[in-house]
Amino acid sequence: MYVASRSQDIVRNTIKHLQINNSKKLKNHDVVSNLEYLEVLSLNSCGKISSLTFLNKMFNLQSFYFVDTDVLDGDLSPLLNLGNVGFLNKRHFSHTYLEVKEIITKLKANKANSADAKKPLG
Repeated sequence: MYVASRSQDIVRNTIKHLQINNSKKLKNHDVVSNLEYLEVLSLNSCGKISSLTFLNKMFNLQSFYFVDTDVLDGDLSPLLNLGNVGFLNKRHFSHTYLEVKEIITKLKANKANSADAKKPLG
């Protein structure tokens, strides 16, 4: 049994899905990386994100959606470790939506093939 010392601990240890829409004043996106068990994050139509590097700290995150939200440095490589993504293409982004989806699909297939290869025969 887990006993939280503060309400912040309860929130940090229980939230699995977080959706924030139409919050242009949202500036510190890195703060969500403290949500240890977060699996799905949506920041749609929110303030500009300086970088997606905060996603690298979110080990349980499986899906990230940021439709109509800009990423200033344009580096979408942190998305490649996720299972599902959603965003609108921008000229300065390092990858298009279709490129990211293709890479994710190939990585999933490689992981599945690796798992099958490790199974004992017979």
